[in-house]
Amino acid sequence: MIENDNREKADMVDGMKESVVGSPPITPAVVRNCEYKNLCTRFKSCLGLPEGYFNPEPKYNLCYCETCHKLRGDEPYVKRGDPPRDYALPFGWSRFALRLPPRAEMLNVFEKWHVAFHGTSVAAIRKILDSGELLIPGNVQPGDIMMTGRFPLPEMEGHLNDENKPQTPDVTQIFLSPTVKYAGHDAYARRYKFTDPKTKTVHYARVAFQVCIRPGCYQTGPQTIGANEPIDPKFDNNEIEWFTKERGATVLYGLLIKIE
Repeated sequence: MIENDNREKADMVDGMKESVVGSPPITPAVVRNCEYKNLCTRFKSCLGLPEGYFNPEPKYNLCYCETCHKLRGDEPYVKRGDPPRDYALPFGWSRFALRLPPRAEMLNVFEKWHVAFHGTSVAAIRKILDSGELLIPGNVQPGDIMMTGRFPLPEMEGHLNDENKPQTPDVTQIFLSPTVKYAGHDAYARRYKFTDPKTKTVHYARVAFQVCIRPGCYQTGPQTIGANEPIDPKFDNNEIEWFTKERGATVLYGLLIKIE
C-alpha cells in the first residue's frame, strides 16, 4: 500500500490544498457531528462490504456535503496529473477512502495521473472491489466492466440509446467523467432505495468510484445521456465523457455515496 506520507499528500490535494487559504479550520467535532456523513456511513455499513477494502484511517474519508465543503473552503475545481487536467470536487457526496495497491505508489498516480469518476450500481460495488479496478472482460455485454467474462452488467437505460448515441458507439469500454454531475446521472448511478436503520426513514442512494486514470489512455467525447443543458459549467458537454478500453489504466481511490 502507499505509504502514509504519500497518502497524506494525496489528501492534501483532495481536501486541504483544494481549500481557500484562510478558511476556517476543521475540527474533529465538526467531522464527527456531520449528520449527512453519518447517514452515508450507515448506508455503507448496510452494504456489508469487507472493511479490508477501505483505508483504516478515518481522516482520509471526506464529506462533501454543503456544510463540510464550505467549512473547509473547498474550491469546486482542481487540476491534477501530467499534463494537468481539471476535475470537479464531488460536492453533495461523501467519500470513503479505499486501500491503494502497491502500484499506486510505484506509478506516482497522485502526481502524474488524472482524476475521474465512474458511476455504477449498488449491485456492482463488490464486484468492482473484488477486481481491484475497472475492467473490461474479454466477452462482454453492453455496459460490462467486470471480472473477465463474469458477472455481466447490463447497460443502464438512458445511456447510448437511439436518441443520443454516437454514430459508431462502442459500449465495450469503461466510461468516466471529470465531474460526478455526469458520472452520477441515472444512466450510470441508478438510485437505490434504502431505509436508514437508525431513523427508519426511507432515502435514495447513489454510488460512484473516484479513480486515478493514466493520461493518454482515454479519449474524450460528447455526453450520451440526452442532456439539453450544460451539465457542469466547467466542462463542455462535447468533452464531458471519457472512455477507455485499456486494462490497468485506472486505480480505485474512493467509494462515493450520495443520499437523496
